[in-house]
Amino acid sequence: SDAVPSGVVAPLAYSGGLPKCTLRLAIPSGPEADAHVALAPEFTKYSKGKVHIEVEQYGRSDQYEQKYLTLMKAKSSEWDIVRIVPLDFLLWGPNGWLMPFTKYMNDPTMFNAKVFNFHDYLPALVDLISYKGQVYSFIQEASAMLTFYRKDLLKKYGGVSAPPEMGWSYDQVTAISKKMLAGMKADGLKTYPFFFEGSAEQANCTLWQQANSSGVPTLTAGFKPQMTNSAIESSVAWAVSLEKAGLVPPSVSASGYAEGITVFQQGLAAMGEQWNAGAINLLDPKQSPGIHDKMGFAVLPYDPAGGPKARRLFASVWSVGVSSYSQYPQAAFEYAAWFASPEIARETVLKGGGSSGRQSLLHEPAILATNPQYKALADSFGFYAPWPATPAASYIVEVLMVQTGTKIWSGTPSAAGINQDLAGLDSAILSYLKQEGISVS
Repeated sequence: SDAVPSGVVAPLAYSGGLPKCTLRLAIPSGPEADAHVALAPEFTKYSKGKVHIEVEQYGRSDQYEQKYLTLMKAKSSEWDIVRIVPLDFLLWGPNGWLMPFTKYMNDPTMFNAKVFNFHDYLPALVDLISYKGQVYSFIQEASAMLTFYRKDLLKKYGGVSAPPEMGWSYDQVTAISKKMLAGMKADGLKTYPFFFEGSAEQANCTLWQQANSSGVPTLTAGFKPQMTNSAIESSVAWAVSLEKAGLVPPSVSASGYAEGITVFQQGLAAMGEQWNAGAINLLDPKQSPGIHDKMGFAVLPYDPAGGPKARRLFASVWSVGVSSYSQYPQAAFEYAAWFASPEIARETVLKGGGSSGRQSLLHEPAILATNPQYKALADSFGFYAPWPATPAASYIVEVLMVQTGTKIWSGTPSAAGINQDLAGLDSAILSYLKQEGISVS
């Protein structure tokens, strides 16, 4: 142990004390996977040539999850290191398919807690990777929808320089949007004041955030759905009112992530809701030559009923965990600790492989100089809305809420129509919970 420097986060790997092995890391394709491909060879050097990482990439649909379920039910050791998202963890963690990290985190021969600095994550993030007091993974990427806005248009036509730190209220968004629309029309602009994504790709995110912004949880602690609560109905109706007033492009019902980037690039929106990852495109002078230096970022707006402290954001986190059936659990843990350490997380942030969720990195001046969106992202993590603590949450959010959200955003219904759609969602949730044998109280 004396040969291991005090700044080393994974001492056992660094000392060459791991067995010679090849670990299979499974992850959906994209920049997050690319980060592992680029950095895994560095871990092989770090482990004195003992540990090699094979990165297996899968489609970003349900291909990855389906194979994972097949392997876990068979207790297969084919995968060692796995990508985890919060909704999957609600099933995977309690089922015993993931190895708890806490034992190794308490072992100084394997984990340097001071260097890793687990307290760099906000409690809202830690809650997403923990179960019954045990930590089950380390965070690679933490994302949130933000309010994107054109600083020049907001100041000229809205009369304000930026949203407050905790975001605007819905009433403020509406008032500013109406003021901007009048001014932009008078100047001959074809720009809409606001934008949100209402297609099947993002409808559940929008609906989830609208509902929780009211301050009323979508499900009670006893799993009773509350989508017909008057506060939630009013919150959802706000977004529909933007459509009816012509304050958003008519395409929002068919818009997803890609459209949320192009509306700004094409000058079709002055403000809008978009995932933080989209900022990379809009801040790039080559991809967005006319606006790259005009973009600003803030926390999502909130319903006045819920107030600025409402925990309203859709929690999107990718973390790195270890299969309970891995033949090399120590080596897999050491890689996860190394990859999520401050040093390597900084590399992934700077190279576009994820935002890490580490508060220290997202407030670092050198990083903010080229990624101003990270300040708003760091502020957003405290507004993550907690998921219902049941494996059924995945189907409720990813299927039932998609169906209802797309229906609402595409139909611009009346108040009675919104209430009817939300009542249908409550009924569908209750039916599904009964089918799964989950009692409601």
